Amino acid sequence: MSKRLAGEHDRRTFLKMLAAAGGVAATSMPRRAAAQAQKVITFRTGHTLAPEHPATEMLTRWGDSLAKKTGGAFKVQVHGGGVLGSGRTAPEGVAIGTLESFYADPTEYASFNQALNILSAPFMWNDRWQLQKGVRDPAIFDGLYEPVIKKGFRALAVGYIGTRHLTTKNTPATKPADVKGLKIRVPEIPVYRDMVAAWGATPTPIPMAEIFTSLQSGVVDGQENPYPQILSNRFYEVQKYLIHTAHIVQTGSIIFNEKLYQQQPKEFQKALTDSAQEAMDWYLEFLNAQEGKMLEQLKGYGMVVVEPDRAAFREAMKPVYEKYDKIWTKELREKIQSYK
Repeated sequence: MSKRLAGEHDRRTFLKMLAAAGGVAATSMPRRAAAQAQKVITFRTGHTLAPEHPATEMLTRWGDSLAKKTGGAFKVQVHGGGVLGSGRTAPEGVAIGTLESFYADPTEYASFNQALNILSAPFMWNDRWQLQKGVRDPAIFDGLYEPVIKKGFRALAVGYIGTRHLTTKNTPATKPADVKGLKIRVPEIPVYRDMVAAWGATPTPIPMAEIFTSLQSGVVDGQENPYPQILSNRFYEVQKYLIHTAHIVQTGSIIFNEKLYQQQPKEFQKALTDSAQEAMDWYLEFLNAQEGKMLEQLKGYGMVVVEPDRAAFREAMKPVYEKYDKIWTKELREKIQSYK
């Protein structure tokens, strides 16, 4: 079987993982809320990842659960592949009301509150469990999101969405010095650029949809993403080394236009947040169950796993923390990094 045919087979296997991962529980809508529902509210949500990425399934489950909880008062249309905008432009649309919802890393819309960079900053969380607890702590969540609500949208749910690792075409890097001078693709996120620069590499912002061709043509030498992105975008076809830096335990969020949210009765507001959190909890369970299988798939496609000196990569973040402590405050960082 050719590598590309094998890749298509793996994409089908990847989708089967989603189908086998279980359902989202839903409850019946309160009768009073049903009486208040005058018509079906159809709204759009989406993400920048490949349509085959499990984020599509996660958002679809949110829509299904929301419809059940509200007696069909909401219909959610899910669009992958950046159809609704980038991780930066789509949240801007949600804030002004030209788009109802989106799924994004909080660092992508940190222009609304620069302290949000802390939620997916390099080596910020010890693991996914610490992240899950931390982002649900009002002492952390409220202070970060109250300024955002005032600017036009709210986060309905926040949680773990994967661990980012470095990949390269030719360099089995074990320490930051090994990537010095390499061009590494990063999202259009300042803290990500600063992270790669601190390693001595050249950060190169490129949209998600253009990463594969940029790797293939040599515009960049490497990139960094969690397993699902590496699989669904077939990066294994153009990258040899999977370097387990685990440099970002990544936060994701489902955001929603605040004006539209406030127009809903309390029962529907609760349904929006409850169903969104259920969907993100499903995604956490999916990753827990499937990440090991994804790693084996990547190995099967010829990727060579490298176990680097993570402490060295983390140590290189000191100047990044010094810069951003002025934004998110050293006190908040230390609170997060000591969170149990």
